Amino acid sequence: MEWEARHGEAEVWLCGALGVSRGGFYTWLTRPRSFTNWFGQKRCSARQSSSTIAAPAVVARRSPGYLTKIGLGTYIDPRQTGGKLNARTTQDLVEVVNFRGEEYLFYPTFPLNVGIIRASSSDELGNLSFEDEPLTSSSLALALAVKSSGGKVIAQVRRKVDRFSRPAQTVRVPGSLVDHVVVDPAQMMVTGISFDDAFLGGRWVPTDRIPRLPLGSDKVIARRVVPEIPLDTVSIFGFGASSDAPSVMVEDGMLTSETIHRYPATTEHGPHGGVVTSGWTFSANINPEAALDGVTQFDFIDGGNCKFAALAFAEFDAAGNVNVSKFGTAHPGAGGFIDIAHNACKLVFAGTFTTGGLKTSFDNGTMTIDKEGAVRKFVGKATQITYPVIRGVTERGQESLIVTERAVFRVEREGLALIEVAAGIDVKGQILEQMDFAPARIANQLVTMDRKLFL
Repeated sequence: MEWEARHGEAEVWLCGALGVSRGGFYTWLTRPRSFTNWFGQKRCSARQSSSTIAAPAVVARRSPGYLTKIGLGTYIDPRQTGGKLNARTTQDLVEVVNFRGEEYLFYPTFPLNVGIIRASSSDELGNLSFEDEPLTSSSLALALAVKSSGGKVIAQVRRKVDRFSRPAQTVRVPGSLVDHVVVDPAQMMVTGISFDDAFLGGRWVPTDRIPRLPLGSDKVIARRVVPEIPLDTVSIFGFGASSDAPSVMVEDGMLTSETIHRYPATTEHGPHGGVVTSGWTFSANINPEAALDGVTQFDFIDGGNCKFAALAFAEFDAAGNVNVSKFGTAHPGAGGFIDIAHNACKLVFAGTFTTGGLKTSFDNGTMTIDKEGAVRKFVGKATQITYPVIRGVTERGQESLIVTERAVFRVEREGLALIEVAAGIDVKGQILEQMDFAPARIANQLVTMDRKLFL
């Protein structure tokens, strides 16, 4: 066991690794524009989260790969791009196969040489516990896969502890799977926060500490999403505008210690219960009641246990496809979006109607577009198909809404139907003329969005 005490910038490690790497794949990036040049220089592919999170378990037992239907009809499908991001990427990392008369994607496995994981504490033998972690991620699965491949596992922890000082049940990764431990006393719990036990559960933390959203387009959208969230059904929230809905629910008194159990919520990262947060703390819930590791959480998602999903969108096209994975010069990837969208019964896509400088104002329950966004989000053809919503609607009976600050659409078999419009909005000039395609249908009696949303 090797030990080292240091505190360094994660981005330095990352950039150093990128500079010498031959290539790789990713699921989601928080700073996609920082990688634009690297994307052009290296072999690179983007996958959905489940394929990356499930892979270590398959590698660990030395299986040749695994089958899944998730990703069919998306940019992951090799009949589209196979996740390839540039011309240098020629190797197929996913295949379409027919198994027992049905079509699947097959992900071949490959050895993993190095694994970098984090925990809270380690003893001198490298036994890792996670007492200060809001998430355990896929640390155990990754360590198993790397050791099965003959590689090295590096663990970062906040502190070193004595042997026999912790119950064995709290140790999630045994020292036999760990080669190096780096102690970082300043290790952050979540981005920008050193420690906050509100993310750990075990006691109720008053939710009035959660800041209220200022009145603006994002809050209007979040308010409109809230009525779609069902009682007594697990709801899953994605990154972006959709994750603002829980803060609105807190403001409206819906998530008290007595009522929060009626709105069970989770994210792709594994926390269950409590309040889903937004921004850089997204993935760590306040007042969680349980936390699953990454592999198990995607078993939960892919098993259809999240009946309702609120997700963001960057583009929606005339064919009924949604894109969040590649737009403009950004390549953020899909993260868990594809898995969540594929397996939910009801989908709500939340985001502004346009982007790039959009400015709005509100007065007495009406809305004014002060400056239109320079970038349209309702496009003729999506830059990339992250999920074919229309297939989910027509083939699997999914329900789907698109909620914006000025209009609400329903995805129907024939395409998008405009069903709601904000007071003060001109349908022709500020909706239809801001789309690259015409909706398949406009409701005969358009509903005016509730004026309370804009107060």
